[in-house]
Amino acid sequence: MRLTFRFIHAGALRLDVPVAGVGPLPDAIASELRDASLHAFDRLVELALAEMVDLVLVTGEIGAGPENGPRSAIHLRDGLQRLIEHGIQVVLATEDDDWLDRPLVPDWPHAATVLRPGQPAVDIASPGGTLATIGWCPDDPGPSSEPGPLRIGLLPSAIEGVPPNGFDYLARAGRLEYVVSDESPLAVSPGTLQGKGFSTDEVGAKGAVLVSVDDRGSIEHDFVPLDAVRFVSVELVVDDLGSPSAVARSLSSRLDALRSLHSGSSLIVEAALDSRGRQAIPGGWPATRDALLRLLQEATEDLQPFVWWDHVRLRHRLTPLWEGADRVDDFVGGVLELASELAADAGRRAVFAAGRSLRRELDRLNREGAIGLQLERSLGQVAGSAELIEEAAELAIDALAGEPRGRRDMPFDRRNRGERPR
Repeated sequence: MRLTFRFIHAGALRLDVPVAGVGPLPDAIASELRDASLHAFDRLVELALAEMVDLVLVTGEIGAGPENGPRSAIHLRDGLQRLIEHGIQVVLATEDDDWLDRPLVPDWPHAATVLRPGQPAVDIASPGGTLATIGWCPDDPGPSSEPGPLRIGLLPSAIEGVPPNGFDYLARAGRLEYVVSDESPLAVSPGTLQGKGFSTDEVGAKGAVLVSVDDRGSIEHDFVPLDAVRFVSVELVVDDLGSPSAVARSLSSRLDALRSLHSGSSLIVEAALDSRGRQAIPGGWPATRDALLRLLQEATEDLQPFVWWDHVRLRHRLTPLWEGADRVDDFVGGVLELASELAADAGRRAVFAAGRSLRRELDRLNREGAIGLQLERSLGQVAGSAELIEEAAELAIDALAGEPRGRRDMPFDRRNRGERPR
């Protein structure tokens, strides 16, 4: 059947927006990751040219504003110009990219249409007539009484549900993962072109949606991966941790399967371990984690496309040190192991407190533990959270050591933090 209209729906470009929650990287990998969003945009342009689409529709954050420097703006301008020169129409449906009213670079392609909420709908025309109409969805557009071209509705990020009637295709903004939330009308979030970290909506394949409409109005869509670097998580249940080398072998086996699934992609990987046993980790968690990470990185250092193990985290662990805890992360596990050692050795405990070694140890555990990663990933950090974490850790150590908080001979007291009592 003859196709009458084809377009690409891309979500958040986020050009040159930095990644989050990723540790130090080798220079070569850091350079590839820094350019990944630009390469993903280049792939979007090449896809549009190869498929000879009529339209490229972009919804969501573009990221080429002044906060990210001129490089991304120049790259965006050049890519849009290529599309327009090949007769491909471009609509940038944006809710808050105000810099588009004042382009950062000269020779901005004015043929690209910027469509904001509240502005009237625009037509996508061809020599044979109008192909589609694109407009922002009101809360209830009502049914359309006149037959016409494909009606594309732009769903603002604030609208959770699907407006009834009036549209044939709903382009949802504001999400970072590919989601088809309804079929009548078809409601699609293409996600983002390039992942930026290990949060749930950032991992896995990222790309755009290729939409085809035939002469009877039937709509087909295909997700096309376009990301240059992909974030993935390898999960493993470890009932008997054993040696780091044994765990590394199990993780590497799972990585092989993931590499087949993500064939041709460079991967940045996190290992997420679950332990349902009640045994202590031999040598302590920080040492085990560091040894494991070294083994994993050494095993993949020559792979192409590259694979980089970024971090290993222990998500859930039961421990005999605290019978009531059924979820213990890296930081808490480290505190409890330290508390157990100090509770068994009063002399060492006194030395820790007198020399402020306890504060340094807590700082190290906080930096290295999963709690730091969780705080980085949160939308905002509660003021004073670091102090609350330290006080909770001190209370745990005091309780396990059998020394109630508040005694005047306590060398490490909340009211006189880190100082010897006078």
